[in-house]
Amino acid sequence: MDLIAVDSLWADDLRSRIARDLGMPRSHVVFAASHTHFGPESRLGNAAPWSAAHLARLEQMTEAIAQGAARLAQKLAPCSLHVGSENVASQMYNRRLIRPDGTCCTVFRLPPPEENLSFGPVDPRLAVLRLDAANGRPAALATSVGIHPVVGGRDFYAISPDYPAVLRQTLESVYAAPALFFLSTAANVVPVRRGPRERSRIGRTLAGAAIMAAEGAERVEGSINVEWERLDVPRVPPHP
Repeated sequence: MDLIAVDSLWADDLRSRIARDLGMPRSHVVFAASHTHFGPESRLGNAAPWSAAHLARLEQMTEAIAQGAARLAQKLAPCSLHVGSENVASQMYNRRLIRPDGTCCTVFRLPPPEENLSFGPVDPRLAVLRLDAANGRPAALATSVGIHPVVGGRDFYAISPDYPAVLRQTLESVYAAPALFFLSTAANVVPVRRGPRERSRIGRTLAGAAIMAAEGAERVEGSINVEWERLDVPRVPPHP
């Protein structure tokens, strides 16, 4: 889903509904947000006085997702799974840089404002799952990379799926099959370049890497299992 995050209060009810409608365990229903920083809000908690428009939009999203899941459940078919990956380190950097004295600073854009800074680690891999139908043609693709969708455009307050949309659309135009995006463990990893026209550039660049990974993907055998665990991570109170 093209959201910055999936709110548990909203998602828990939706997961229960989909599980009930499709006759499957609730633990088998998993949501993933692309984490676009330009996505709409999905929270229902006490963090803000939500407007009627916000609540109405959430209801529309709920209906669309539930109905979409029901339609897709009628189209299930056997597929073979192929896995591939490519190195896309040139498109990312760790924004948490380390000074010679061991202290850290956050750098949102390059080049760094200070000298002698050391860059933190990144996971350079872009992974692709290619699911082939019985006729040997791709039935769907799933791509995962750990780069925050914070590229932006001319209007940083406009709702947008950011670069994942360009990545998905490019793959779908090549393979004539649905393409999904899953954000990997991005942590402090952000795109090397941001701003106007950069969404298309990084989206197409990553799509090119995804095509290479898909074409070189190797078939894997076995069944798909589901394991789900909720982790409640404590937060340090902000400084006054």
